[in-house]
Amino acid sequence: MRVKRMIQLKRRNNLSETQFWDEKHLESISTRNLKFKNKMNYEEYFSVFPHFKYVAEFFGRIKGKKILDLGCGTGWVSIYFARSGAEVFSCDISPEAINIAKKMAISNSVKIKAEVMEAEKLSYEDDMFDFIFGNAILYHTKIELSTKEIYRVLKKGGKAAFIEPLAGNPFRRVYRKIFHPDYRSQGLLTYDDIKIFGTPFRKVDWREFYLFNWFYKYRKSSLEKIDSKVLDLLPWFRKWCRIVVIRAIK
Repeated sequence: MRVKRMIQLKRRNNLSETQFWDEKHLESISTRNLKFKNKMNYEEYFSVFPHFKYVAEFFGRIKGKKILDLGCGTGWVSIYFARSGAEVFSCDISPEAINIAKKMAISNSVKIKAEVMEAEKLSYEDDMFDFIFGNAILYHTKIELSTKEIYRVLKKGGKAAFIEPLAGNPFRRVYRKIFHPDYRSQGLLTYDDIKIFGTPFRKVDWREFYLFNWFYKYRKSSLEKIDSKVLDLLPWFRKWCRIVVIRAIK
């Protein structure tokens, strides 16, 4: 079993970025039903977890607005946006992910416009989107180039929000090396990256989430309360959190 795993890792190391994510997305969808079991929209789903709620409070109402789900993967967040009446554009570097996203939209009776695209080379028009959202995407990109493109396609006064894994916690790196050794990038988002991203925007802020409460799906845990108190009293520990949410206004 261990030898088989090593052979698989070696083979994946020789794949291109696109080929790698094609495989990962096909694996992830093999055991999933494309039709959602829940009927939640964006407002309902984003109210469940603290880091998503932080995004929803920033975006507000999205009905009738153009929103880009950047690095959409299989498009599951796009479905929630579409259910709330947004005009949803979804893009990802993986053709297989986009194929799955299109099928997922059909299975859930919503419309999205999904295309294969790199974050550093967006083919959208200038000043096109009211909102841009990304979940664990910026740290995979060349941050200077992706920032330039995100800023370009966002409308004046438009809002962008990104949920990213934070580099500060050394245990996060160990976790990734043990449980996700095949990931193309073992690097995570740094505060220097956040500063680069924020440079062109009129306003930018960020907030860290999950110091102790890494298993954030168990949101009713007392660890969430401990997180909040510790981070308020000892802000230095924020750099050890699992996730950072960046919010920007053009």
